[in-house]
Amino acid sequence: RRWIMRQLLPSADLCGVLPLVGTHYEVVSFVFRALGAKVGARVFWPGSGVYVSDGAFDLLEVGDDAVWGSRSLLFPTNGMHALPIRIGPGANVADRCVVLAGVTLEAEGCLGSGALAAEGFTFPESSVWVGAKDGNAVLLERGVGGGGGGGGAERGG
Repeated sequence: RRWIMRQLLPSADLCGVLPLVGTHYEVVSFVFRALGAKVGARVFWPGSGVYVSDGAFDLLEVGDDAVWGSRSLLFPTNGMHALPIRIGPGANVADRCVVLAGVTLEAEGCLGSGALAAEGFTFPESSVWVGAKDGNAVLLERGVGGGGGGGGAERGG
């Protein structure tokens, strides 16, 4: 099934669908849902699309009012396993982020520009992260519940 999805949807613009619908975000959400993703209401999608590797849309969960920056890459699968990527309500995945398998960005959390979200890591509610150091994003603001967990050491402080 993953091979078929890679052949059918090789790019983030969903084979030209995104340029056709433009900024009609609910239409983009509908397309993602039709491909198997769980997508909440009022999600802001970038015009450039969000790339989901291997067409693993069924491993993507996006909460209400989430915001996506442009040119972000999601990798819910790898050579070892396939794990869901969960983006909480009101969360923000900014431009050029790379999100690996099993990542959870809790409500109102933010992955800033260029963030690398390490496999299996949970980013706490309202926390802010950016860039990368030692294989994971760097903590800028703790948010609710302290530092991150579930697969990597806390960064920043």
